[in-house]
Amino acid sequence: ATAAAGFTFSGTLNASSGLTTPAGHIIQVKDVTSTTKLTTSSASWSAAGDLTLSITPKFATSKILVSYFLSTRTYRSGSHDSQSRFGISRDGGTTILIGTQTRSYDYGGSGIIVNNGLAKSFLDSPNTTSQITYQVYFYHATGSNTEINTYGNNNPPSDESSIVLMEIAQ
Repeated sequence: ATAAAGFTFSGTLNASSGLTTPAGHIIQVKDVTSTTKLTTSSASWSAAGDLTLSITPKFATSKILVSYFLSTRTYRSGSHDSQSRFGISRDGGTTILIGTQTRSYDYGGSGIIVNNGLAKSFLDSPNTTSQITYQVYFYHATGSNTEINTYGNNNPPSDESSIVLMEIAQ
């Protein structure tokens, strides 16, 4: 049936036989928040505990907007620069899809703490209707150690990190 201009629909719509979503529209949103304190002093990528999230795209042509926010703290020991790296991977792969780096510089003392709130977003094109899992990874390149969810004196909500996934119609 064709609706005339100004037509108003009330009730429910059964879209079980399919629904065409205009390009650019959000099809679904998934999110997870973590307050679990995570620490590493390793110079290799480590999975960031419960900062993982799955989505099953409705269409293979969809793009997934991946956004993450990390509440972090980096400790520096000695008189060396301290570097931490953060990123996210798809389906447990070793390839970091998007990442960032934090660095504290030598100010002449030990025990320097650098607090950071890191936010990153990117558009992924997984080309599948199978479930996809995104996982945050981090490592401490130099210095003492790196923590997630310890930004502000260990008191939520400043000690929360999150991932948001949005399926975008193409």
